[in-house]
Amino acid sequence: MLLPSQAAIRGRSIVLAAFVAALFLLGGCAIGPRVVTPEPPPIPEGGDAVPEQNEIVLTDGTQLVANAPWGRIKIEAGPGLRRVYTWRDNRRGVILEPRNERFAGSMGIHYEGKPPVWEAAEGITQVDLEEGQRRFETVDDAMIWMQIRRLRYSYTNDGLVVGWKPKGDTLVVELWQFYIDGKKPTSLPGAEDSRFALGPVEVVPQRMSPVLVYSDGRTEPYIPPTTPTSDGNDDSSRTASSSQASNCNWFKNLFGNCADDASATDAADSVTAQGDSEAASQAATAAAAPHPRCRQCGCKQRGGRRTGSRRSRRQGPEGRDLGQGRQRA
Repeated sequence: MLLPSQAAIRGRSIVLAAFVAALFLLGGCAIGPRVVTPEPPPIPEGGDAVPEQNEIVLTDGTQLVANAPWGRIKIEAGPGLRRVYTWRDNRRGVILEPRNERFAGSMGIHYEGKPPVWEAAEGITQVDLEEGQRRFETVDDAMIWMQIRRLRYSYTNDGLVVGWKPKGDTLVVELWQFYIDGKKPTSLPGAEDSRFALGPVEVVPQRMSPVLVYSDGRTEPYIPPTTPTSDGNDDSSRTASSSQASNCNWFKNLFGNCADDASATDAADSVTAQGDSEAASQAATAAAAPHPRCRQCGCKQRGGRRTGSRRSRRQGPEGRDLGQGRQRA
């Protein structure tokens, strides 16, 4: 019977050790945190059809986007009694309930409390929702009613009114269609039609951020690693670029004037630097030239000061002291 050689035994041992190490590594990766992007919060399926006696504002398949005092809100209608609300990057759906009798003059649809299908959104776990029609005799009555409610509404000239706010753990939303003396108004004081956009439903799921999921179920926000800069000049270049971008408004950028402004700025800087260089050169030349009066006496004056000695300045052409000659005379 042939026995394996020592080299073969060592080779098998190395292979086995590598296999065991691989298992350990795979096991460690399996129990480590994973980066997962969660699914958007669930939205309930469509509700029952709206009863004919109930007065609503939005029909199936339409949406309203309004810039209200508390921010932008989007309301999607349908199918049936379902309404989907989007605010501050949160999107949630509720099946509203039809009213069986008028409440404050409205025979609309509503929901108050915690919906069956609802995931907490920034602490919001309950809702107080209203949609219906409000009828007033005069415009003044409608304006006074909005002031009494204190929900800070936005509204159009034809009486479309939206108000919403987060109130503790409750999302409060009201959507109304005003009627004045039985008809939609044509003008309301303080109305801003540009704050509203009414059209067909465009489903935009909530954007979700990735999280770290551990083996025990814990989750933590995932922070992507930052890439270090290659050199130290990147920050300064980004600062300069941001400064130039801040000085260039959207109007100039639209017509391509930002590049012209940058070129003009560079040219002005070049002219200024050239002028400074020429001025410094002229000053140096003037400082090095002898004083006009010193051309006769032969002294060396630089920068407004004579460098020759007092005795040498008083000597004549033959080297005699002019002061002594005057004394002998």
